[in-house]
Amino acid sequence: MVTFTNAAAAEMKTRIGKALEREIHEKPDPPFAQAAFFLNKAQISSLHSFCMSVIRRHYFQVELDPKFRVLDETEGEWIKEEILEQILEGKYEQPESSFFIQAADSYSGSRNDERLRQLIRRLYDFSRAHPDPSRWLGEMSSQYETLTGDNINEHPWSREIIQEIHITLEGALRMLYRAEELAHAPSGPLPYAEAIQSDIEQLSIIKDYTTLEQLYAGVHAVSSKGLKPITKKHEVDESLKVEAKQLRDKSKDILKNIKELLYQSPEKMLEDMHFMVPAVKELTTAAKELNSRFTESKRDKGVADFSDLEHLTLQILRDQSGSVQASAYYQEHFQEVLVDEYQDTNYVQEAILQLVAAPDRLFMVGDVKQSIYRFRLAEPGLFIDKYERYTTEDSENGWKINLDKNFRSRRNVIDASNFIFKQLMDKDIGGIAYDREAALKQGNEGFQSEKDPSAILP
Repeated sequence: MVTFTNAAAAEMKTRIGKALEREIHEKPDPPFAQAAFFLNKAQISSLHSFCMSVIRRHYFQVELDPKFRVLDETEGEWIKEEILEQILEGKYEQPESSFFIQAADSYSGSRNDERLRQLIRRLYDFSRAHPDPSRWLGEMSSQYETLTGDNINEHPWSREIIQEIHITLEGALRMLYRAEELAHAPSGPLPYAEAIQSDIEQLSIIKDYTTLEQLYAGVHAVSSKGLKPITKKHEVDESLKVEAKQLRDKSKDILKNIKELLYQSPEKMLEDMHFMVPAVKELTTAAKELNSRFTESKRDKGVADFSDLEHLTLQILRDQSGSVQASAYYQEHFQEVLVDEYQDTNYVQEAILQLVAAPDRLFMVGDVKQSIYRFRLAEPGLFIDKYERYTTEDSENGWKINLDKNFRSRRNVIDASNFIFKQLMDKDIGGIAYDREAALKQGNEGFQSEKDPSAILP
């Protein structure tokens, strides 16, 4: 049983213990008594604690001192920074014509190379969230080479940009629709309506464009009319006038931001990306070198960080050589593998879980709407993929059980929450549609009516 933190694992073990005690007290039963006896030995922990147990059991497969300690985060950052400094010094000593100098000129600030350092560090960090860091880094640099004028709109980066522009334009249009309502309201600033309507017509057309070329041309062709003056004879409510103008100004700021995003044509963008191919390769090479040297330094010191725990465990489980096959051992050992907070796992953790659990023995609980750890390189797409593939009836793809009943809140709280998130969350924003299936349902029908004063909680 795997959960996100050691504290959560301890709480889970305590709850199971209390449940077993209740069963034993009500009806003494040997299986329950035996389960309570072995509870302290049960594998209920965070994933990193499980990884440590795997490594200590199979340390000889990864040539790691079984007495290794987990590296303190501050100490690890210091070692990593020292290694990066050595790498950059060696790179700067290369001839002026080297492509690393090109990368430094492109990504460094005017006074120092801190931005360059951060970029290499980020490449390193992101690579460690994948089962094969070196391969991932190679794929990232190769994407610059494979990008052409024919496939530019199908490229992952381009799709992200196009989707972001569509979402942003939708937000601008909603502001303009509201401004138009205010303009036509009683005592509203009617003279503003013409300019606002013009903006709506132009952005509505652009919102339907599906290629970078169309969006670039359309955004830069937008022409905003000036607002007609309002005099005393119009008898306009000042608050409506101010709000309508503010909404229109915000929509114009949004359009300005889109223009800055599309500051150059797709053709020039493609040209720049091809120009950067050698420099990007240098950056990924530096990230690989940082990974290699940092790993070597940790092995010399007999330490491992949390990322190492995952990668070493994955290495052990994938090793099919010799008489010891760890994945087969754990698949036979565990009748079920239960995963809590599944929406916050990454690709390495997913690979470990798939190797530990026998087919049809993996049970995952999560809620992508609660995924807040992307900054820690969690990949909610793993949850979304299964949520969309699994069905509510047992099938080959997987069985989905919607835990959508809320037992803690009254109906008015649930209805208010559903109303708000129905407006805020959709497939593009949040990764999942807040539809009838995703909405909360009241689970505790025993609550008294909210209209009953005695039902109000203290």
